[in-house]
Amino acid sequence: MWRAVFVVLLLGFASCTPAETLHGVVREGVESCLAMEVDGQTYTLFVNDRAVVRPGAEVVVTGYRPANAGSGCMFGEMFIVTWARRV
Repeated sequence: MWRAVFVVLLLGFASCTPAETLHGVVREGVESCLAMEVDGQTYTLFVNDRAVVRPGAEVVVTGYRPANAGSGCMFGEMFIVTWARRV
């Protein structure tokens, strides 16, 4: 169900930041959300496939931050992952 809500939310975003690449260790947050801290900033990761991006994995992810967006996870800045690999 959260994926359906996520897609609806994405359709409402008019602007996003340019693509960025982050490197760090994924941890599980509240409500089964995924988080990663990079340079003191916490990001809530939104991914379609959790085979690569899962708690405890060190990953490099590429994606973007929707402008003026909040997430239902209640922590960190929202980061939409478009590509990921384990390190």
